[in-house]
Amino acid sequence: MTSEWKVSTLGDLIDEGAAELQTGPFGTMLHNSAYRSEGTPVVAVMHIGDNRLIHSELPRVDDETAVRLSRYRLKKGDILFSRKGAVERRAIVREEEGWLQGSDCIRLRVDSNILDSDFLSFAFGTPHFRNWISQNAHGATMPSLNQEILKRISLYIPPIAEQRKIAEQLKAFDDKIELNRKMNATLEQMAQALFKFWFVDFDPVRAKAAGRAPDGMDAETAALFPMEFEDSKLGSIPKGWRISTIGNEVDVFGGSTPSTKEISYWEGGVYSWVTPALPINCLQNPISNLL
Repeated sequence: MTSEWKVSTLGDLIDEGAAELQTGPFGTMLHNSAYRSEGTPVVAVMHIGDNRLIHSELPRVDDETAVRLSRYRLKKGDILFSRKGAVERRAIVREEEGWLQGSDCIRLRVDSNILDSDFLSFAFGTPHFRNWISQNAHGATMPSLNQEILKRISLYIPPIAEQRKIAEQLKAFDDKIELNRKMNATLEQMAQALFKFWFVDFDPVRAKAAGRAPDGMDAETAALFPMEFEDSKLGSIPKGWRISTIGNEVDVFGGSTPSTKEISYWEGGVYSWVTPALPINCLQNPISNLL
């Protein structure tokens, strides 16, 4: 950190007029009965991803409700936090300008002449800030976040030009990660479609039974499929195939956690430990090695 960087809490930045926080509308202002199949999207907690808003299953409201709740309209560069549950997540608004923040969201809006919202959003995504927010959120079963907690966050703030340069570099990484994620999702959809084509609809068998070569399949792979069907308790299946259960074909073992009371299990180890609760790492959050 250079001498030109300063340390400020989010509350200090708000007092200086460089930022503002807005909690979403109370439930009395936005009833479930107000939601429609078409209209202005409303961002709920489930739509706050990792630095991006998730566009699936968005609730919507009509124009009258959107006008009534205009103070909760989102602008490009706004950062949204979840008030409940996954409080360590945040998302920055990009093409979602004009949408509404939901009741369980807290919005951070900054003066772009002083603060770069991309820089701040990447900073909020580092393990340090994720851990800080998780540790300071209220409630063990259902963590909750509020403006007063967010105001206590301390930030290293470089000059605005440096903020933008840092954000530009990190956004390039972030965009590449998102592109790879979308490519993986497309490949997964293709794999699922191919599995259904081969092993649910049995199209290769149907093609061979009709005297045709299976579509998009080389001769060696096609030879693995029979040319006719036979009856089974589940209906027609490829001849020579059999019906079984997962338990008869594979061994399934549940994992277990070594005792955390036994220090020797955890210190000086050479094997990686895998758990569903692993935190977001630097591959998903490139700023973690830079700030």
